[in-house]
Amino acid sequence: MAEVVAWVCMVLLVVILLAMAVVLVAGVLDVFGFVDMRHVRERRRIRAEIRRIQKEGDRG
Repeated sequence: MAEVVAWVCMVLLVVILLAMAVVLVAGVLDVFGFVDMRHVRERRRIRAEIRRIQKEGDRG
């Protein structure tokens, strides 16, 4: 049982570290101008808005 808990904790730790690495890399790319994170967020927001409008259209 303790081995299972240890494996689960280790997997969670690896997932958290990978997520932090992705955020760090995205931040570095944004700082050096390779990726415009504002543009990415805006595009995501527009897509979510389109999905919301489509869902409302399906209900109505």
